[in-house]
Amino acid sequence: MKQTVFLAALIALGAAGCSLLQTTDDSEARAKHHMAVGDSLEAAADYARAALEYRIVAELYPQTSFYPTAARRVAVLSLHPNNPSANDSVARYWFTQYLDVTSPSQGRSLAEVCLHLLNNLSGLQRELELQKSSNDSLASVLKKQSGELSTRMKAVQSLEEELKRAYEELRKLREVDVRISRDRGEK
Repeated sequence: MKQTVFLAALIALGAAGCSLLQTTDDSEARAKHHMAVGDSLEAAADYARAALEYRIVAELYPQTSFYPTAARRVAVLSLHPNNPSANDSVARYWFTQYLDVTSPSQGRSLAEVCLHLLNNLSGLQRELELQKSSNDSLASVLKKQSGELSTRMKAVQSLEEELKRAYEELRKLREVDVRISRDRGEK
């Protein structure tokens, strides 16, 4: 009886092991297929769809041998200028994933440089946003002060006109005073 149970358990474990091997081989085959599709889309300059195929491999088959290449290609295509769905954050994520699974001897320097540049770019974008915000604030203050200056200029012009009228009235009064003085002097 014990031998029968042991034999049944051994057969069950063997079947599970074969199933696991088959799943691994199946994952490799599926990942290979998606990589091939991604390669052909990339060659056809359909970078958005190629990145999607590589991303499928990276997300669904991370245990396969294609994972590092897929992660690197998603990152690179996420930066491609002709990719309509290019995204720096996605590229940064996948470069980080790529660097996590590759050894220093596997030509990581380009990915490290790209990641460094993306981080610098993020800092510059934040700085640019702060500058834009500051510029908007200064433009608002300038507009307000321009309005105040315009109002004051109109007030100054109004006062100048009033001063001219007062000066003209004063001149007329002086002429009248001079005439009256002459008229009194003649009498």
